[in-house]
Amino acid sequence: MKKIIIILAVVLIPNLAVYAETATQTQPLPTRQNILRERIEKQRTSYMQNLQEARDVAEQYRTAKTPEERDELRKKAREGFVIRLTNAVERLTLMQDQTEERIDLAESKGFDVTLARTKLTESRNYLAIALQKKDELKTKLENDETVEKEEVKEIFETIKENFHLSRRSLIESIKILKTTVIESIKENGDEEQEITEENNQ
Repeated sequence: MKKIIIILAVVLIPNLAVYAETATQTQPLPTRQNILRERIEKQRTSYMQNLQEARDVAEQYRTAKTPEERDELRKKAREGFVIRLTNAVERLTLMQDQTEERIDLAESKGFDVTLARTKLTESRNYLAIALQKKDELKTKLENDETVEKEEVKEIFETIKENFHLSRRSLIESIKILKTTVIESIKENGDEEQEITEENNQ
């Protein structure tokens, strides 16, 4: 009996080791890029759900029969806007951080990233204004029940405008960085190929 057990151990253990190694190879560890992609996808899903809820609230508002119902739905719509903005800010901030990492990498390789960094700073500044206005709006809605509809609308528009400007500046920063790196590589050969690969991920 002992001999049979020993023979089975000798035969099976190497096979189990090979199986374990194969299983590990077929399930690669998540890369940082995949983790970020997954996080962005979750945020996008959450944003779409919140957007659908906002549409539902708007539809309910149109059919509301009493001023009390409308006030409640208006409050719900504002809260939904804040949630959607928060999700969008998280996504944009994540993209800004990724872009800054690429700019730092390019700079460490000797590329001139001044303009790309300027546009990234511009993006962060616009986003800071949007967040400041968001906090201002939240404070007004919490502390002043009689806040004017036009005033709320104006703050909403300022938030949206600065958010879009922030996003546009970030896209410009990414494009400038990419163009700078590619043109420099064309001038200097393929010495800095890894930065292009990093930038295209």
